[in-house]
Amino acid sequence: MLPNLRGVRPARNLSWVRRVMRGLLHAKVADDAMVAALPSCGEGLLTRFPELVYGWFEPSEERMERESTQQDKDGHYVKVNDDRWGLYYGAKVSDKEEQLLRAKALTQLN
Repeated sequence: MLPNLRGVRPARNLSWVRRVMRGLLHAKVADDAMVAALPSCGEGLLTRFPELVYGWFEPSEERMERESTQQDKDGHYVKVNDDRWGLYYGAKVSDKEEQLLRAKALTQLN
């Protein structure tokens, strides 16, 4: 993933982040199961998680062919890149919130 050169953290709500994370995990499990079902393929065909995340947001060739102008294509790539960064920053925020909840629960137990 390219660095976030625009300097803007794309805002995504927590439910969007969790839905995307669930979808990514489901796709990874399905991909791993498919490779495991074909023993002749070996582990060389396993998709690494960073590649899966990057490819998850990548637009299909058919979709890009429908875009009429270069400006439309560029706008679509900007949105895709914002979604990738939105997932990254959203996951960081989600992790911090979950850590705070765990800390509160542990202090209440004592």
